[in-house]
Amino acid sequence: MTLPSSGSPQERASFVSRNAWAPYVLITLTVMIFAGGYIVGRAVHEIFPPAGLTFWRHLLAVLVLLPFVYRQVHQQAPLALRHWKLMLIIGVTSSVTGSSLLYLALHTTTAINVGLINAIQPAFIMVIAWLLLRDPISMRQGIGIGIGFAGVAVIISRGTIEQLVALDFVIGDMWFLMSLASFALYAVLIKRVPRGFSALGLLQSINVASLIVLLPVYAAELLFTDQRAAFNLATVSTVLYTGIIVSILAIICLNTSIKHIGPGRAGAFFYLMPVFTAILAVALLGESLQLYHFIGMVLVLAGVNLVSRTPRRAHGHGA
Repeated sequence: MTLPSSGSPQERASFVSRNAWAPYVLITLTVMIFAGGYIVGRAVHEIFPPAGLTFWRHLLAVLVLLPFVYRQVHQQAPLALRHWKLMLIIGVTSSVTGSSLLYLALHTTTAINVGLINAIQPAFIMVIAWLLLRDPISMRQGIGIGIGFAGVAVIISRGTIEQLVALDFVIGDMWFLMSLASFALYAVLIKRVPRGFSALGLLQSINVASLIVLLPVYAAELLFTDQRAAFNLATVSTVLYTGIIVSILAIICLNTSIKHIGPGRAGAFFYLMPVFTAILAVALLGESLQLYHFIGMVLVLAGVNLVSRTPRRAHGHGA
């Protein structure tokens, strides 16, 4: 998504426009914030159940955005209602099978594992796009997908053939792979959103749809499990960080950077996600990096590089 332009050319000549380095700072900040979200999710996994955290995160985002996007949402409500099935499906992939499974994964796996496995996301998106939209996959990209998933296999098997053969994995890694597949489906479905939505209006509509589909899941979590989140500094801080910093600030930074440097350059910065997650996990959570982490990360990044590389033009220098 890109932010809508408004105002005169002079008004659009913002600080970011006047400083060539600013978009790169914003996209780096975005990746750091997302990595911080993994750290926070892992840090509070014993005190904040997954559906509850996802629900309160989206609720806070809706409330914070409402004063700024009320008119946009009001104007775009008929469009959202006409496509309510699509909006609800996007809400499910974003929240129920996306964020909730992510937080569930962090109950049993490490933030380092999540950050490293997350690097396979471009390959996941490509596979989902091929399955649903029949977007072609070249031989080079197919090889890259295979190498990337081999790297994921190294990470989730902890580098041992015995665990790989016995399928003796940490369940959190499996939950996170399902979460990644859901986010990949979300990315593909976003392409089907009709024109007419503003960037923030669409974000608010997705947050509202997420709340609707999350409500029964959160109710079931409260009724059928003994998981409860106490009202204290840790839980409130978690909701504030994930609801405002991750769900709003990071998205605005991401959209602004994409607007100025394009999706290709901005997307490349997400290769920093494993690095930031590992640094924060070691520093703040006391997690440790093992040799298999490095082997898996090399394979994943090599595979994603093959998947994402733009082919060179026959009579030019390429992109």
